Amino acid sequence: MARYDSDSSRSRQRLARRIAPLAIIVAIILFLLGLNGREPLDEARQPAETVTAKILNVINMPVRGAEKLFADIGDHFNTVEKYREADAEAARLRLIEQEYISVKSEVENLKSLFGTEIEADLYKSRIGVRAVSEQNGPFVFSALINAGTKRGVRKGQAVLTSEGMYGHVIRAGGGSARVLSVRDLNSRIPVMNLRSRERAIMQGNNSGAPMLKFVGDSDWAMNDEVVTSGDDGILPRGLRVGRVIGTGPDNLRVKLYAKDAIDWMWVQPFTPIPRPEGTQMTDAENSAAPESQP
Repeated sequence: MARYDSDSSRSRQRLARRIAPLAIIVAIILFLLGLNGREPLDEARQPAETVTAKILNVINMPVRGAEKLFADIGDHFNTVEKYREADAEAARLRLIEQEYISVKSEVENLKSLFGTEIEADLYKSRIGVRAVSEQNGPFVFSALINAGTKRGVRKGQAVLTSEGMYGHVIRAGGGSARVLSVRDLNSRIPVMNLRSRERAIMQGNNSGAPMLKFVGDSDWAMNDEVVTSGDDGILPRGLRVGRVIGTGPDNLRVKLYAKDAIDWMWVQPFTPIPRPEGTQMTDAENSAAPESQP
């Protein structure tokens, strides 16, 4: 048994002696190749990387296909949802169009019936202006606009923003004009409740919510829309002003649509109802007029 083990050990030693020189030769060759700046396994590694890339590309094809499929399904559902929204919007616009056609027909009928012009084309004649807040002026809330009498701006005309009425012209020069804001303490304009047709005077209080005066026991409620009434014969009827806030006849206010910040606005020309010709009253008017108290 001992003899067998000694023979096996001697065999391994002989094999090691034979392999050792070969390993040393290979190491020397690799060392010399490294000194020349060459990677000894480049030629074998590059084909292996090419084959690996092709295999990975084939393996990833189903994954990419599944990702594209799920993306297309998501786009399909988004398109369907947008189509439904567009269809609902189109249906709503069709109803508005029908209502517009009906109202336009009624307006044309009233114009032919009464032989007068109804203020339906009011905004077609507006004058676009640039406005700046007036500093150190005679009013707390006022503005200067870059248009005057040369462009048709006159005293008393309404000035509006895209949200609603800002104020009215109180002085007009040749190339500029001064506008008093409806929120200023000195502002008083006649207004109307668009729902109940009740009238009142909106008085500025240097805030974004002017007070409603002379409402009495009339019908005013929260969120009622307030527009100009035109009862003063200076401002046109129907200009958007704001909405009612507060309760009780002594605490009703108007939350203004127009913001305090201003830039581009427009002046709304308006031709009021002219006064009767002549300055002397007729006998009938004299008899109907109340007698003056001494």
